[in-house]
Amino acid sequence: MLLLTTALSRAAEVSTDEQLMQAAEGYRLSDLRRFLPALPDNANRSYFSGKLALAEYRHADADKLSARCKQQARTALERSRCAELGAEATAMAMAITSDDLARLRMLSTLRARLDTAVQSDARNVRARQLLARFYRITPWYLGGGGEAAKRTIQIAVALAPNRGDELRGIDAYDAQQWSGAIGYLQRVVARDGNRAEAAYYLALADDKNGDRRRAISVLTTTVAAHPEFWDAQFQLGTLSLDSDPAFAAQVLTRFSAAVTPGVKRLASAWYSIGSAEEKLGHGDAALRAYRTALRYKPGHNESQAAVQRLSRGARRS
Repeated sequence: MLLLTTALSRAAEVSTDEQLMQAAEGYRLSDLRRFLPALPDNANRSYFSGKLALAEYRHADADKLSARCKQQARTALERSRCAELGAEATAMAMAITSDDLARLRMLSTLRARLDTAVQSDARNVRARQLLARFYRITPWYLGGGGEAAKRTIQIAVALAPNRGDELRGIDAYDAQQWSGAIGYLQRVVARDGNRAEAAYYLALADDKNGDRRRAISVLTTTVAAHPEFWDAQFQLGTLSLDSDPAFAAQVLTRFSAAVTPGVKRLASAWYSIGSAEEKLGHGDAALRAYRTALRYKPGHNESQAAVQRLSRGARRS
């Protein structure tokens, strides 16, 4: 009876673990929050807590996130996943900073964490995908390069052949091969409309390839299915700015209200809201939006210029 109870408990744990992974990959924050309490207090729980923190953009300190996960790490697999989390947080932090010296330091940290992840668990596909992306964004003289990225993606595809098109498609996007990315990612989305990340990069590739209308259509579908996928919501608002400024302002206002203060794109979102309000002839609302952008990022040059321009216009009138 005890063995049966233990087996059932383990089966429930695996089931919850799988549900959490699906929720993390689909940016379903409500599901992450719902399933997380069911996990025992171990490295898995720490890992998915980190996934939730990343999904919510509460990643202001990558080292703290990594340290929290490492406290629970016991096995090679757990160390691998903790290093993977730290790498994701570092990559996100890199996207925020404009300090070149800080970015170089972060590249070194990113590489070290990815190496730890792959060495601890050679079958960690996500870590290998992140490593390929590291190679794409890093100059050859710092250890990067397209050939290294290709080899790394080939290994990832061999480990997860069912995700081959998605892995190759996102790598093609990183390599700025828009048509190739579209070909791979269209197949993924046609097979499974819940692959939020694949749909997101498909939309970005469509836009880079000159088809903004289709990019907006893909993002609209993605945001409807995954309303907490903030990057997709931000891109939908930004790409809609010229064709439908009222819709763009609505989407970006929703984005700005939902995400955590300090998110990398908050100032840009408020600047775009200001641009949309200007296009609609709402000068006062535009000025408020530009000033809000400056509150989140005092050195936001475009918002500063817009405030000065609108203020001069108001004085003249």
